[in-house]
Amino acid sequence: MKDKSDLHQVLLRLPKTIVFLFAIYALLMLWGIVVNLLNLPEDHDLRIWFADLYWVLPFGGAIYGFSSSRQWGGHTSALGKSILLFAGGMLLQALGQIFYSIYAHVFFVEAPYPSLGDIGFFGSIPLYIGGLWYLGKVLNLSKSLKLTKNFLLVVGVITLLLSSSYFIFLKDYDIAEISVLQSVLDFGYPLGQSLYVGMASLVYMLSVGMLGGKLRSRVLLLLLALFTQYLADFIFLFRISRDIFVVGGISDMLYLTAYFLMAVSLVLFNPREEALK
Repeated sequence: MKDKSDLHQVLLRLPKTIVFLFAIYALLMLWGIVVNLLNLPEDHDLRIWFADLYWVLPFGGAIYGFSSSRQWGGHTSALGKSILLFAGGMLLQALGQIFYSIYAHVFFVEAPYPSLGDIGFFGSIPLYIGGLWYLGKVLNLSKSLKLTKNFLLVVGVITLLLSSSYFIFLKDYDIAEISVLQSVLDFGYPLGQSLYVGMASLVYMLSVGMLGGKLRSRVLLLLLALFTQYLADFIFLFRISRDIFVVGGISDMLYLTAYFLMAVSLVLFNPREEALK
């Protein structure tokens, strides 16, 4: 009985916004699990609509993120700018999904690549990098990069990720048969994603050593969201390159999880929200 009472008290102290986001996440995740357990065909409406509707989570997270940014001074403070950029990145992710859904449900065609959706998906990368840079300013990231071990960590992570991307996706790449725009995106996606994961690795090290209490938990949750989204991107590209990608499959469920984690972290950055005590 005591355990149930403690759990009840924890739930009561959770911000209502987070309870709302968790309810959406749980509903969508359950939807995705059922779709995959039943092994529904790729063109089944339940599978397609699952993949087309979970943009509501990053969209909602972005709205809450903009509110949190204002509470930290918006563009007038480093932390405010960081939250603002992450919220903008989430909004672009949502818009990317919306554009792809428009191709399917309005024009009744498969979305081309590149397409308008890539404005959102690719556009979120520089915003994430900018968000990490301003978050790093709070932690003296620029000063830390002057330390050899920290610089080598970032370079090492980026090199490892880029090498993996090259050998898995780009080794036999024939640039002569690809448009300039597609080539830019094909190389830009892994480069940009590797850069923000490398920066996130350093920010993680700094946050563990320098931040304390509630702020550290929010930063760590935000970084976990970035790592999860990178994993989702990597698995998506891998399955696409092997022609085994399935709409509404593991990639979409990972994206959903990444968006949920980032949305929760942005909500918790808002001082007006009552956090766990």
